[in-house]
Amino acid sequence: SRVIELESGNIDIAFDIPANDVERLENNKDTAIVKRASTIVEYMVMNVTKKPLDDVRVRQAIDWALDENAILTAVWRGNAQYSPTTVAPSMKYFDDSDTDCRYDVEKAKALLAEAGYGDGFTMELAADSSASDTMTMSLEIIKEQLAAVGIQAEIRNYDESTWLETRKAGELASFMSTWTADYNDPDNFIYTFFGNEEKTKIRSINYPDTAVMERVAAARAMVNEDERLAEYQALEEKLIHEDAAWVPMYSRLHLFAVSKRVQNFKPLWSGVSDKIYYEVSLSE
Repeated sequence: SRVIELESGNIDIAFDIPANDVERLENNKDTAIVKRASTIVEYMVMNVTKKPLDDVRVRQAIDWALDENAILTAVWRGNAQYSPTTVAPSMKYFDDSDTDCRYDVEKAKALLAEAGYGDGFTMELAADSSASDTMTMSLEIIKEQLAAVGIQAEIRNYDESTWLETRKAGELASFMSTWTADYNDPDNFIYTFFGNEEKTKIRSINYPDTAVMERVAAARAMVNEDERLAEYQALEEKLIHEDAAWVPMYSRLHLFAVSKRVQNFKPLWSGVSDKIYYEVSLSE
């Protein structure tokens, strides 16, 4: 692997370091870890056309049943941050006032009982077989957390092409995935998922509120920064908390490792796409 290659001295810079390798590389006198905030948000989707997820109380219950902090500790070991909005903490318009994980088992149970599912139900968590180990671990933790409120989640593995085709057709029931912003603006998240009916379908959300979609589209053209910020925050309140149509969970750091020879390696602010090397040098 790239970590082994780095430790063996065959390479000097390694990208996308697994979180469970970070401490060892930090303690190695011949290597160093470089961390950078990302524009990545890991999120959960619940298809609003699939029973019982068509009931907003069920979706809200699932949201309250999820303890993101447990995932951050077990999977990411301090190398990710709870992210309750449609944008990553490093991005424009991130609302840092909502820092507490929305986790309340009793509230989740009460919502399920109100919706007529006090005895729980069975649901599918669709998994892409090509997903990372961290995604697989996160799904297993989510499965355990849902079981605590009476929901029996079955993780079903799809090959990558089938997973993508089923999602595009709007037929995946529920799944966890990743979105990375291409530019520093919430539009790249919220319009991508809720800009129109087709966009919500191809993400297997199938969100039905066209009035909200019209607001999402209109927000793209707003030029007053204060008004635009207020509108995006209102849209997030509606989509995430009221309708539980899209559940953002956390934003992970980009993790790089370098050999002791590397000088002045500085990832771009987003930590993705092109890397700048013209200031990088290697010492003897």
